[in-house]
Amino acid sequence: MKTKNIATTSTRQRPDAKLLVIHAEEANGKGLTKQLPINYLARSSFVDQFSQGDVVVVNAAATLPASFTGTHEASGAEIEIRLAQNLHPKSDRFIHWKAIVLGSGDWRLPTEARTEIPHLHIGDKLRFSEELTAEIVAISKQHARLIEVNFATEGSNLLHALYSAGRLIQYSYHQDELELWDGQTIFAVAPLALEAPSAAFPLTWRTILALQAKGVEIAYLHHAAGISSTGDAELDKLLPFPEHYHIPQKTADVINAAKQNGQRVIALGTSVTRALESAVSDDDKVTAGGGIATVLLAPDYQRKIVTGLLTGMHEDGTSHLQLLQSFAPWHLIEKAYTHAKRLGYLWHEYGDSCLIFA
Repeated sequence: MKTKNIATTSTRQRPDAKLLVIHAEEANGKGLTKQLPINYLARSSFVDQFSQGDVVVVNAAATLPASFTGTHEASGAEIEIRLAQNLHPKSDRFIHWKAIVLGSGDWRLPTEARTEIPHLHIGDKLRFSEELTAEIVAISKQHARLIEVNFATEGSNLLHALYSAGRLIQYSYHQDELELWDGQTIFAVAPLALEAPSAAFPLTWRTILALQAKGVEIAYLHHAAGISSTGDAELDKLLPFPEHYHIPQKTADVINAAKQNGQRVIALGTSVTRALESAVSDDDKVTAGGGIATVLLAPDYQRKIVTGLLTGMHEDGTSHLQLLQSFAPWHLIEKAYTHAKRLGYLWHEYGDSCLIFA
């Protein structure tokens, strides 16, 4: 369903792009909150919101083509799978996946309106192209559309086949079919993400240079940002799945020094937040290296590292608004969002931005 508040194109540098800035802080030891300014700004004022000593952490993951349309060979039915979690212990191996199965159709049809999937069995073969086939190796007891697959090839041949046969995961509110580059940020390096770490979409290298000129430190990590929606409410309750991340030693050092000095650490996206909060050691410092992000952001989650968040705007009723409540109380978010909607802020990954300082 399209509404006037949904960004339907992949345009990133709109001249009318907006920025919602929310400030929240603890008023006293009882956990009561006081309301600080909510600012409705042009996104061109983004750099002005930062101060010397702030650390901005970005996700340098590139976005994989994670949607594959093909044939369930046992029935001859058309199906689509969307990769949902890399199950290999190494993040740069792409052979074994948890995946979501959809019936026939494409991105133009809302996922909840897709046809029923064929009856699946362990051992069934799925064919996506001459070079790309997979075998179902497990079917979840939690949901019939949640499966595990092994691709029939690996290494560079598999990566080539994935890029040849796949496309970006895309939803029906988009106006046009997305190209692979539409899912990449300016930081994209390692192919890990299944959906774009889109909080960084509005940033340009000019933005980064302006932040650095103010004395803001830019730090990088890699996180396999996962699938955000399946079209099924029960299946959506299982999200997000555990996700690979890697934090360089330099990034850990910069963040730990900032925390020690009382400086702000701002995550560009919930994927960055999840990685950093999953890497916290017993002494509340960020540990460098690779790992699996298992932290679930929620209203009662007590953050150890991240003190600010840049994220996209999202519709009422989405799980994303639950995540934001780990940064600000609901009454503040609700008030900010209600007025932002009246002002014409646009939702979703190519829409406007929200910056929260906790």
